[in-house]
Amino acid sequence: MDTVSQLTIVRHGQSTANAAFADAQAHGLDDHGLTGRDADIELSPLGWQQATHLGRWLATQPADPAATRTDSHVPGRP
Repeated sequence: MDTVSQLTIVRHGQSTANAAFADAQAHGLDDHGLTGRDADIELSPLGWQQATHLGRWLATQPADPAATRTDSHVPGRP
């Protein structure tokens, strides 16, 4: 039986909805005003920066992972 030596779990970077919700909460509001499907929400500028940093870090990791799991939901589509 193989032993896992490293497990990396990654979630998408900050989305515009994440940023809007945090801003609404900071102003005592319950609604951030965004509508639409989650799959259509873009990454915020911070989210793009987070994704870029993650990609650079992942590029330094071993290139032969034992397993990879991805989701078809891509919130950062340009």
